[in-house]
Amino acid sequence: MNLSIFDKSVIKTEYQLDWNILKPIAEKLVSTQEQDTLEVNTNTSYFKQKETYLLPELQPYYDFIKPLYTEYIFGILNYPKIRDLEIQGSWFSNYHNNGYIKEHNHPESVAVAVIYIEKTNDMGNLLFKDPYYKYKMKYIRGNDDWLWKEVKVKSNDVIIFDANMWHKSQPNLTNSDRWILTTNIGFKNKTIL
Repeated sequence: MNLSIFDKSVIKTEYQLDWNILKPIAEKLVSTQEQDTLEVNTNTSYFKQKETYLLPELQPYYDFIKPLYTEYIFGILNYPKIRDLEIQGSWFSNYHNNGYIKEHNHPESVAVAVIYIEKTNDMGNLLFKDPYYKYKMKYIRGNDDWLWKEVKVKSNDVIIFDANMWHKSQPNLTNSDRWILTTNIGFKNKTIL
């Protein structure tokens, strides 16, 4: 019998944003000169997180994902239900040709929700790092592709995952932009109880 002790499950569902209304807003938000050093050939509204997640046009989306991330955090990740959750920030990113995000995690949050707004096959997928990466690389050196789990995504896919999971994206191999919206979720009171 196989037992799964530490499950790194993710939730995958779908939601369709009203992109005709949101796209001009997103384009304005990502036009900032400040760029996140993790993102390559990408425009982002990372430094305007509150302006992004407080948009009234995004409220239906956040109403949709709230029960999903709540169940994920308390039911799958098994955090005790002693504090309320909140959205800590969100940002749009558009990845140009050969644009991608480098390996990272979100250590100040509990969960992350990403919605793929405009995404076709050759625009790159999401990759999650094996939690035992550094130990396994001690024994088998060289190419580490086998230690990254690819999650295939398309337009309207929503992925909710543990903020501690290291992840990155494949490069966008098209001349069209890949658009996503990333949201960090955490506890309202950050004081450790």
